[in-house]
Amino acid sequence: MKLKKKPLGYLLVTTILMTMAGCGFRGTTTDPDTLEAHFESVRQNERQLISKIVEDPQRSNALFMLLDARDQIVSDHAETVVAYIDNMRTLNADYDAPRTDFEQLFASYRANRQTYQKDLVNIVQKMKANTTAKEWKRLAEFQLDELNPRRMTQPSGEA
Repeated sequence: MKLKKKPLGYLLVTTILMTMAGCGFRGTTTDPDTLEAHFESVRQNERQLISKIVEDPQRSNALFMLLDARDQIVSDHAETVVAYIDNMRTLNADYDAPRTDFEQLFASYRANRQTYQKDLVNIVQKMKANTTAKEWKRLAEFQLDELNPRRMTQPSGEA
């Protein structure tokens, strides 16, 4: 599987920051470089965890490929979120923008988001199929803890 090279960390950090801003987030750690470095560290830690808990090389390699696919999907969706926000700003600034333009933008974004969610669930199911229940429990706990947007953007103890 050939994946496009994109600044994944930057796009993910941008998406996290925009999501937190949209939720009324008032965190203190919002420097994109710091968050990108943290995200890259988390990605490496996740790979190390898989190497440690999944002893079968074939299954661990499959999981690494699925992580790459997940990261690509997240990156693609982050680009969509950035474009949506830019388009919304443009429409909102246009006094004469018709309601149908807003509705079309909402419908397009909603369809993309639903596809993203479906694709992400499919990857999770494939990851589960390549792990035992015990392995998945450890990996899922790591993901819930380390990939939590609030934890990634707030100092320890606030998430």
